[in-house]
Amino acid sequence: NPALGVSKKVDDLERKVARAKNNPNDLTGILTKDFNIREVTNSAWLTFDAINNESTFDIKDFAGTYAIGGADLSITTDLSCATLLFVDPETEIRYVHQMYWLPEDNLRKRVDEDKIPYDKWHEQGLLRLCSGNTIDYSDITDWFLEMLNDFDITPLWIYYDNYSARYWVDEMEAYGFKLVRTPQGAKTLSLPMQNMGADLEKHKINYNNNPILKWCLTNTGVETDRNGNIVPIKNQSPKRRIDGTASMLDAYVGLFDNFEQFLRAM
Repeated sequence: NPALGVSKKVDDLERKVARAKNNPNDLTGILTKDFNIREVTNSAWLTFDAINNESTFDIKDFAGTYAIGGADLSITTDLSCATLLFVDPETEIRYVHQMYWLPEDNLRKRVDEDKIPYDKWHEQGLLRLCSGNTIDYSDITDWFLEMLNDFDITPLWIYYDNYSARYWVDEMEAYGFKLVRTPQGAKTLSLPMQNMGADLEKHKINYNNNPILKWCLTNTGVETDRNGNIVPIKNQSPKRRIDGTASMLDAYVGLFDNFEQFLRAM
């Protein structure tokens, strides 16, 4: 900054930098005004310290319980994610169990071009491959059925983005699942996203140290309207996915809508 040492003091700038390290919403301003770096994104959502939680759990501990589901399904070719959200009624700690899907024919291309370790995540059992070059939504149905049949985990509601294929919704409802359409606008998402952010900052969300969700959360930015409402956006390039965030947020909409009823069920 050419004004540094003239109209701007070094110690003032140091204080701004320290504040921006802990508050991503201050980061854009200091980069553009004090370091002459052009603004290229709306704003970051959370710091890595807020996101990072290395606590783990065993899904078997939730056998025979209720959950709230969330689903973020790609159009056909990209990453898709399903979520089960649990709450401990005594501690109110949230537990998040997820599965991801990617078309098998796209795996090598995604790894090589995007430089993202989808193959390693597949080997770790965190991501499943759909045969061919598109997402098979029936594979996602199978996962919810697997959770129900193998662990007796019953999602009371599954909140899904309104871009999901109608035939998947029909298939899920035919198996007895209750699906709730979730419009992806600020009116629906803002308050649940604020709650989810606050819970992440307090480390009240145990997501089993899932590296895919952690990656998605670090990729998540926010778009804020003039009324202060927020919605999630990609914070970086299109190669950086936020599907895990979106799926968990859909489940959080369900938690926001049904909190007291859900706690009583747990």
